[in-house]
Amino acid sequence: MILYLTHDISDPTTAKRVRMLRAGGATVRIAGFSRREVPAEIEGCEVILLGRTYNARFLQRIAAIARALLTLKQHPQLFTGVDTILARNLEMLAIAVRARSIHPATITYEVLDIHRLLLRGDIIGTALRKLEAALMRRTTRVITSSPAFIREYLDKRAAVKLPIILVENKVFGIEPSAPTTRQA
Repeated sequence: MILYLTHDISDPTTAKRVRMLRAGGATVRIAGFSRREVPAEIEGCEVILLGRTYNARFLQRIAAIARALLTLKQHPQLFTGVDTILARNLEMLAIAVRARSIHPATITYEVLDIHRLLLRGDIIGTALRKLEAALMRRTTRVITSSPAFIREYLDKRAAVKLPIILVENKVFGIEPSAPTTRQA
């Protein structure tokens, strides 16, 4: 089973990635933060909310991540049967590394966006890249969507070299499942 950790459960790309994983035969559980209404399930997979976050409120997101790191043990259902943790973006990688200290699993880091703070040349950018490098040392591989991310970021700025899987943003040919309704 794959535990998919995502920074925004309500983002349509979460459902797209889950469809792809399920099409490949994976069983998926989804956990993460949400910026909008949280569905009970996505593509037939259980959803576990770790907290609410907001766009353009970086300090609030850091606080939400810290709370999630401190309360992961309160979500034992996250880990039942999990073999692999797929962590989308840096904040979820931090949670994945903490989760692995609770439950042994391999970690894959999914880099689909590179936050502007990681690209800064000042102490903040340097500190975030060092944090990312430290967390990446505990992962097995990286998934990214762009050859440019590999060439311009992972090869030039990332301090850790891992196997990279390129999954480009192309149209995925499997239709989304019909929404499920709950019986009262």
